[in-house]
Amino acid sequence: MRWILLLFILPELASAEPPVPDTAKLNQEQLQKAFRLLREDFVHPGELSFLRINRFALAGILDSLGPRARLISGDGGAMARPKGAVVESFPPFAGYIRPNAFNEEERETMTRALEKFSSESIPSLLLDLRSPDNDPALSDCLRFLDHFLPEGTVAFKVQRDADSTEAFSTKSTAFSWDGGIILLIDGEVSVGAEVVAHCLRHLVSERTLVVGAPSGGNAAAYSLVPLGDALSLRFATARILLEDGTDLFQNPVIPEIHVPVFPAIKHAVFSQSLETGLRPFLEDKERPVLNEAALVAGTNPELQGSNTPSARAPQPEAPPIQDRCLQLALDFARTKGALRGQRTKPE
Repeated sequence: MRWILLLFILPELASAEPPVPDTAKLNQEQLQKAFRLLREDFVHPGELSFLRINRFALAGILDSLGPRARLISGDGGAMARPKGAVVESFPPFAGYIRPNAFNEEERETMTRALEKFSSESIPSLLLDLRSPDNDPALSDCLRFLDHFLPEGTVAFKVQRDADSTEAFSTKSTAFSWDGGIILLIDGEVSVGAEVVAHCLRHLVSERTLVVGAPSGGNAAAYSLVPLGDALSLRFATARILLEDGTDLFQNPVIPEIHVPVFPAIKHAVFSQSLETGLRPFLEDKERPVLNEAALVAGTNPELQGSNTPSARAPQPEAPPIQDRCLQLALDFARTKGALRGQRTKPE
């Protein structure tokens, strides 16, 4: 019996991987010695050229730094998307805006939309920040915040080192929104959108609610430097702080109302809604039920045609895609409006 047990144990021991040594215990001299020994005496020295060693070293550095530094394709990893902010109205409870780039054109669109929502006495703004894009400039994010914060408010600070901190303050704008704000976020929000969400959550928390999933926690000032025709190095060059000194990096925005994330569904909704609007993705489709007409016809729609001859059996329809995050945010706005005594109008 003892030998039989050994036969079962030994294969498992043979497959166990040895522990990886901690390179952090090596000093500079020891590291250089290890490199020299591998370069000169490794059984296959051609596998360890200076180029390959440098590639391994860079890969290890990028892996340890995580989102603070990464190689991206030469186009910046941009996603194809429509130009301009997406605007829709759900009177009398909410208006919807989804910015894509936070640029001047989108800010003008947002100004007109906010003025319209205000004229219709719409109390809540659904501000959807879930559209990933190349990171907008911090100056564009600041001008975006002008619409929601009083003039002269320190929105955030940029700290490049201990002795260099620059404060960014809001300016007056053509129209400022003082109603409720429901932020929609997830892990795909851009760095600029994450900064905007942090600032609104911190500075106007009394009228801001966050719905969705935690953001990436990658808010920092980044530089993008081309390394050739194919790749660029994107890396953090400065910290972004709230006006009270809170560092935003590795500090994700956590929603008050959590909604499971399904990126593929969200992308499909964003794409298809450009032609249909968002309403079809916010409504539950009525299910067919067994009724008198079905009994007369000898069918049972609840069983998707199981009582119907197979040749005439209707194929079950695929369930419609729905934006659960936006649906929940809109439900909250409707509930909030109903509690304030608003009456529902036909949308």
